[in-house]
Amino acid sequence: MSSVKPILPAIPDADRTPLVDVLLELIQWQLSRIEQLEDDIHTLKQQTRKPMFKSSEMDKHTEPKDYDLRPRQWTKKGPKLQAKPST
Repeated sequence: MSSVKPILPAIPDADRTPLVDVLLELIQWQLSRIEQLEDDIHTLKQQTRKPMFKSSEMDKHTEPKDYDLRPRQWTKKGPKLQAKPST
């Protein structure tokens, strides 16, 4: 699970209170803990990282086909072979 890491704005010293400092430390601790847990998950799943798949180039170069909207013409089938009765 990779998500964008939030960027904390710079807080001027005049606005920093003890509560703000504690909350900033808590956020840093949570971010490091989340990173550790994600590493543990990858280790348990035996993955090094999430596999990256490229989009198919075929879809970009093909155009959807216009299907023929005319009714289908029924074809005549030849006579069916009848199975010989076993004796």
